[in-house]
Amino acid sequence: MSSSVVRWQSIRSTWLLDLELAIQSHQIARCMFEFFKNIKTKAYYAHFCPDQWLYSLSHNLVFLEKGQTRNHKWTIKDAVNNPNFSDVTFVLDGGTNFVWGLKTLLANKNEFFRALLMGGMKEAHQREITMTEEVPMDVFVHILEYLYTNKISLQRLELVTIAKLMSLADMFLVESLREECEKYLLRKSHQWTSDDCLWILNESHNSNCNESIKHLALEKVVVFRRDLKKRYKKPFEHLIKTIPELKQQIKAHKCTVM
Repeated sequence: MSSSVVRWQSIRSTWLLDLELAIQSHQIARCMFEFFKNIKTKAYYAHFCPDQWLYSLSHNLVFLEKGQTRNHKWTIKDAVNNPNFSDVTFVLDGGTNFVWGLKTLLANKNEFFRALLMGGMKEAHQREITMTEEVPMDVFVHILEYLYTNKISLQRLELVTIAKLMSLADMFLVESLREECEKYLLRKSHQWTSDDCLWILNESHNSNCNESIKHLALEKVVVFRRDLKKRYKKPFEHLIKTIPELKQQIKAHKCTVM
């Protein structure tokens, strides 16, 4: 199917059902994404906001695999990390894990991926892209889920995972997700365990996050320092070396106790 000969009226009558775009197979889905990426007709803009593209309404998309009926709906969330709806593979954790994505969607939703996948970098021409070791698979999938669906349920995640998600959201320039993680961590600060505090301090130090999170985590790490040093000697000593304020507050706390 060529985007140059497909008219919006034809697409609307063929696939638009109950205000939901039903795509009968992943082959047609790929073609449709290319169509919406390239088309610039008045009919298109009448139905989709031009600066948000198709993906501003991505929560309304319904995918049907070949052979399925409309009783078996696939939402856009089901396309996350799905090889049937992908044209790029991200290699993570030193080559042991793989995550699948759709270049067009990611590039139109995010500056980082736009530069990576559609810019002048070598990755723009690769089917497989290796991510740095600091990007764990589970958190990366959460990043993609947010970009695909514009939402994420932080309640189901551990606080340490949310801290890492906050750091990576900053790295991938997903500002709205970073802010959402910050607000959630601050709301749950009374539940932070000593372990949470150590890793939240580490992630907040490595990202451009809300300073309140870093200060709060630092204060709690000082309080729990003996326990943390015993159980996490290397990470704890690393934080002391990289965060001067931590070393200063530990010294100040010792003097106060004495």
